[in-house]
Amino acid sequence: MSAWNLLKRPPTGDLCSRFFATWRNQAVAELSRTDEPKATLMGGTGGGSGVRGPQPYLQPKPCNIRYNPRVYTGGVLPRIEWDDEPVKLPDYEPRDMWAPHRAYFGQNDYIDILGDGRLKPEDFYTGPSWALNAKNEFQRVCRLLYDPAVVAWLEEFEPTRLKDLRKRHKYLFRRMNKRINIKFKHYRDAP
Repeated sequence: MSAWNLLKRPPTGDLCSRFFATWRNQAVAELSRTDEPKATLMGGTGGGSGVRGPQPYLQPKPCNIRYNPRVYTGGVLPRIEWDDEPVKLPDYEPRDMWAPHRAYFGQNDYIDILGDGRLKPEDFYTGPSWALNAKNEFQRVCRLLYDPAVVAWLEEFEPTRLKDLRKRHKYLFRRMNKRINIKFKHYRDAP
């Protein structure tokens, strides 16, 4: 049913009939109007589609309508027009590096934690002598490279890491199997 047929139907009911009649009269007047619509505040007639009445999208507004920029935009001169004082850098004054708040900064942070420096953290480790301070890196690399599932994953998703692991394995294997003179080790390493 078209809008014109809906407007021609007689109203039913008492309360509804007044509202319907008012709405019908306004709708008929709007649809049968031939004069040009008034321009809105934003310019135009409320849209660009040529349809009368409010448009279903937001109207264009001037950007930054109440924004007051407090930045000087008058050019590149080093002084502002409302200020006669020239803008200049202050004179360079080197800082006093021996002022108390700078000279003693961090002085007592680590004082006497390890004594006079002869003791090292490794000296406090307990355990068998062959396991002290051992990184066990060769075994960790071998455990990764000798697992087919890990190698398959690395080949698929991390080929660069697999290449680095194989390179590290080759280096550590040479280093661990290098022939060294154990008998005269202390004499060889002496200064």
